[in-house]
Amino acid sequence: MASQLFTRNTVMIMPGDTQLPRPATRAEVIQLNAHQKSEFDKAPKQKQQDALNWEQVIWAIDSIKGLRGSLTTAVDLFLARAKDGDLEPKTLNQLAAVAVGSRAMPSRTTVFEKIASYKDKGLDGLIKQHKGKVRQEGGWEGLALELYSQPSKPDISAVHRALINRYGMSCSIDQVRNYLRALPATLGAMSPARIGRDLYKQTQTKYIARCTTNLLPGDIYTADGYRADVYLAHPVTGDIWRPEIMHVLDLESRYLVGYRIMAHESSYDVMIAWAEIFERWDHVPPLLYVDNGSGYKNRLADDEIAGYYRRAGVQEIIHSLPKNPRGHGHIERFHRIVKDRFLKLWRPEFYCGPDMASDVLNKTVSDCKAKRITPPSLAEFVEAYDQWLVEYHNDKHPEDKNKTHLSSWSALQPIRPHASARQIARPSEKRIVSKASVQINNRRYVHADLHAWNNLPVLVEVDILTDKTADIRTLKGELICEATLVEKIGIVGDSFLQDQRNKAQVEATKRLQKKLDELNARAGLVIDVDSVVDNAQTLMQPATPELPNLTPSADFSLDDFLN
Repeated sequence: MASQLFTRNTVMIMPGDTQLPRPATRAEVIQLNAHQKSEFDKAPKQKQQDALNWEQVIWAIDSIKGLRGSLTTAVDLFLARAKDGDLEPKTLNQLAAVAVGSRAMPSRTTVFEKIASYKDKGLDGLIKQHKGKVRQEGGWEGLALELYSQPSKPDISAVHRALINRYGMSCSIDQVRNYLRALPATLGAMSPARIGRDLYKQTQTKYIARCTTNLLPGDIYTADGYRADVYLAHPVTGDIWRPEIMHVLDLESRYLVGYRIMAHESSYDVMIAWAEIFERWDHVPPLLYVDNGSGYKNRLADDEIAGYYRRAGVQEIIHSLPKNPRGHGHIERFHRIVKDRFLKLWRPEFYCGPDMASDVLNKTVSDCKAKRITPPSLAEFVEAYDQWLVEYHNDKHPEDKNKTHLSSWSALQPIRPHASARQIARPSEKRIVSKASVQINNRRYVHADLHAWNNLPVLVEVDILTDKTADIRTLKGELICEATLVEKIGIVGDSFLQDQRNKAQVEATKRLQKKLDELNARAGLVIDVDSVVDNAQTLMQPATPELPNLTPSADFSLDDFLN
């Protein structure tokens, strides 16, 4: 084949060259243009294929032309051979692929245009640039986008009305609608400016589903609280009540290793739940993936020396990011399964999810408050829930249909906890010994063996159910003694758990009082000490009668009486 005059590479002259310019190598071109994409790279695959077909056609014409031949003669000869079918089948197919419509081959004019474009820009010149009718700017587009990109989510008709009435623009609603709907996703109806960055991240950005096939049963526990969408009878008052359920799920098998029902996710309740679950299976996972709430992230749990995660033997704790339910997707999915498969079918009239019929729900609440019906008890709920969990554990595993949640969990190889449930569920804090005593939570404990530890740090381990004694340990966890309670400071209960309950009651009372004060303020019934004192002083002071005005007026005269 004769030397080709057309090359897809550009021509470059290096500094200091004295010889004739040479075609740049492909590696040199890639290095020079590494910071930007060519038109060929940005084009869709079909246009790229068309450009490559044109390139082969041009090379075939170039082979006919040779070094000193005429380009016009070469094109005419090539088209004549193509018409007679006197070309290679591959070249005929490529020529037919670049033809427009029902034609068997492109026109002579088109061939010359493509050769000129290829000589000027290489493959980029062979990319079709037909973009249809070019839209004319009206001057109102930027303002329309600004009005549309508001978190209040104004509709297109409101934006058009504002452009006409408020800003005096000249445009039709069809023009505004077509412009806004043609915007890219980052600026359109689901843009971050309209729906918020958090929702945009959760619903519009790319999501990588995590696979758990490389995990072993018991490697990772994930936990989160779920305010159950069902009304029960409160264990104490009997009023309607929604329980808080802490679910702990094994990430590999999706087996529910345990749950605990509580009023709310307090740090003490979460601690007791972990202690029970670790002891039930005689296993502590190397890693916990838990919520970022105060029940899971607190000094009682995370402290490097005294935290119960460390005492139990957990190697690492990962807290999910706030406002990122996709990062906690496995446990959130389980909550959805509980709602759809159990709560909606167990006692449908007491289901209280957001998709419950509002009129039925309102009637149920009204009848419960009027004592016409009684909500199911907590014991009834637990019995039914445990029965349903047996059904759930025998369901197919979502990533391996050949096994169930139960069969996968049965392959657990336990890692024994470093402490018993009683030791894990005992809060431990660092304190300094003073005069053979330590003080914790407004209580002072004394033991004779603590004289040797005066002014030294120790760990004070207490039982949340009774405050009579406290275990004193070294910072390494070795027992020193069992100190005895000798003094309570201030008003405290009979146990640390009772202190937490009293504190929660006080906080709840403060919140209710704050709401009552706000209602009184809105009604104009603000009563405070200063106003009461001022009004009382006013009532206690006797009223002084007003004296008549004895000053004669300017119009008074004795002549009026003499006449």
